[in-house]
Amino acid sequence: MDTNKLLELLNLLEADESEFSFVAKIDEVFDLISQNNEESNNNAAGKTNELYLVIKSSRAAIFAKTEIVLLQNISADKFFGLELVDSLYAIMNSRGYEVTHKLNAFRSQRNDKYKFLMQLRNSLVDAGIVSYKQSQDEIALSIPEDFTQVKETSTYLRDFGRFIESVEDCQNSEDVPLTPVKISRLNKSSADFFVLANSETVKAVLEILSELATVYLAIKELRAKRIDPALNQAEQTEIGAIYEKVGKRKVAEFVENIVEKISKNPDQEKRTKLRKYLKLIIKWLPLGIHLEVVYSKSVEPIVPEGQVQMTALEEKRSKQLGVMEMYKLPKEQLQLPEPDPVEPADAQEDDE
Repeated sequence: MDTNKLLELLNLLEADESEFSFVAKIDEVFDLISQNNEESNNNAAGKTNELYLVIKSSRAAIFAKTEIVLLQNISADKFFGLELVDSLYAIMNSRGYEVTHKLNAFRSQRNDKYKFLMQLRNSLVDAGIVSYKQSQDEIALSIPEDFTQVKETSTYLRDFGRFIESVEDCQNSEDVPLTPVKISRLNKSSADFFVLANSETVKAVLEILSELATVYLAIKELRAKRIDPALNQAEQTEIGAIYEKVGKRKVAEFVENIVEKISKNPDQEKRTKLRKYLKLIIKWLPLGIHLEVVYSKSVEPIVPEGQVQMTALEEKRSKQLGVMEMYKLPKEQLQLPEPDPVEPADAQEDDE
């Protein structure tokens, strides 16, 4: 486990609790529900909605998948950030007589887990572990552990670097020489690799992932109907044909629209190269190979910065939410109809 990164996350969770008092807010909702009358139930519903909004304003609400995995490893993910919203939503939408019992059990579990995490944080500090302090946004490549043979990993890393370079090339309107992409950090206990890039490149990669998530989620229901047992074979075949047609069109539209959207350089060769790597990313997803943006976060207060920072945080959270929803899909649902063949790397690239 990356203990330096884990310590950073624990510090951020403490900052969230200190600033937003989630324990007290959850207790307040529980106390209202326990009164079991119409007025208190209405007040509880209002307080719960306020709580959702506060949670979505927290640092944990923009944790990336590689960060959430660290919390999953210590069974803490459901108690913080967007997972906390999902947990509370499921409880509050239980049968009426179950809500009080479930919420009481959950808040007790969460309080115990938070105390454990703070004890763990203190133990790490006492052991001389230094918190990783991420100073700027990162772009991450996550490779499944069973794909980590040296040759495979080097190929994915090469293409990861070339993808980022192609994004930078298309944004480089003045053809200024670019700094080569280098791995700035890696998680020694897993196959996660991180790259620092300029803010415009990070923004473009996030836009790519957000638009790609929109494609997957838009055809989610159509994809599911291909194997709906309520449909006969002929109907499933018909749905499958529609899915293939819609899926291919969505992929083609995604590639062309995102290239046009993020490109500032009119060079068609650079745009063609970006198209190639966009198609490659689509082929990676059902293999469990993921790209994501890991936002830099600070323990400094969020609220005093005012509406400008909150608006920027909301934009990040909104895009991150769509990407996370995409990555929650089973691998088989991440298999889109085959895009146009990915062009093999040319000889010049292979020699680099």
